[in-house]
Amino acid sequence: MLSACGIIAEYNPFHNGHLWQLQQVKKLTGLPVMIAMSGHFTQRGEAACLDKWTRAKAAVAAGADLVLELPLPCVLSSGEFFAAAGVELLASSGCLTALACGVEGASFDFPTLARLSLTPAYAASLRQGLAEGLGYAAACSRAFASHLPKNIPPLKKANDILALEYTKALLPLGITPIYLPRQEAAHEANEIAPGAYFASGRALRAAWGKNEWQKVASCVPRSILKIMQERTLPRADLFWHLAAYRLRTLSAREIAAVSACSEGLEERLKAAAASGDLDSALKFLSSKRYSTSRLRRLLCQIILAQRAELYKKPRPAYLRVLAFNDVGRSLLKVMKKRAALPIISKTSPSVLKRLGPTVEERFFAEAAATDLYGLLFSPSLPTGLEHTTSPCYLP
Repeated sequence: MLSACGIIAEYNPFHNGHLWQLQQVKKLTGLPVMIAMSGHFTQRGEAACLDKWTRAKAAVAAGADLVLELPLPCVLSSGEFFAAAGVELLASSGCLTALACGVEGASFDFPTLARLSLTPAYAASLRQGLAEGLGYAAACSRAFASHLPKNIPPLKKANDILALEYTKALLPLGITPIYLPRQEAAHEANEIAPGAYFASGRALRAAWGKNEWQKVASCVPRSILKIMQERTLPRADLFWHLAAYRLRTLSAREIAAVSACSEGLEERLKAAAASGDLDSALKFLSSKRYSTSRLRRLLCQIILAQRAELYKKPRPAYLRVLAFNDVGRSLLKVMKKRAALPIISKTSPSVLKRLGPTVEERFFAEAAATDLYGLLFSPSLPTGLEHTTSPCYLP
């Protein structure tokens, strides 16, 4: 039976580092590649630079075979739940036999770290760090430091922490990820180095915003460059206007009812409504416990005003197809027989109703996110795109 190697990605935007990763996965495994990709918002709580169908099509054009959507509640969650949901979604296809992920270096024994993270001693250290006000990533780093030899470097980089979470989620499946080192540009890099072939997504978005196309051109496939030059980035000021409206009109109790707030953060979010822009609000709210990524995720949740329960230990409820090629079509045929979750390619009301209330609720949350995304452009994008846009097939 046909099997595949999975990748969990955001492609924000798709660049040469992603292209290199796809090429390496194909070379190392000889397997089709199946992607679990975030939709119109990313795990950092930011609007994606390009719509999800464009990003999925770019991935297939570059060598991926099938792109599935990682559902909104899973994306707007901590790295732990983002990673676990991505693994569960890919495993639910019935075709997953390998998974590849990017790491900042080759200095960590991730399987050993994953097993350590499941011990009571590590859990106690993690709880202590969280109780002292550390954010999840910082608490993890300190917990590992307290249980590992002193010569082990600290686990701090975002991609390394995600790699650990993927490894943890894959332990019950008996799969060890393929760890591929990021090429040259660090995940946090804000600038594109002169003559660079690789650049971080953050640096590319910054250069795009300044129309520095000569820098961008050397770091992305030509087809992506053309799309970037034809599009505009979503506007942070429009996002803040929508968020401020919600914060000003909802009570603190209502804010807590539609977001994964904790420890009374809803009161502080309510106070942030007086901020003049998003940067000021994040500066007012951020602390060692609350990272800007977590705060942006909460603001997304508050704008969308869904039930808070959607974001508490979220799990995928269906497999949403975004793009595929002929090999991906063969994977989908196998998945129809083996998948543990329903496959959605058509989104008519009758199809959704037949799949039950859980799928309906999750899908309409996704549709709301797509309509919100459309409001972050001027002029705004048409409404209802979630219902009118079909998966992209590339022969």
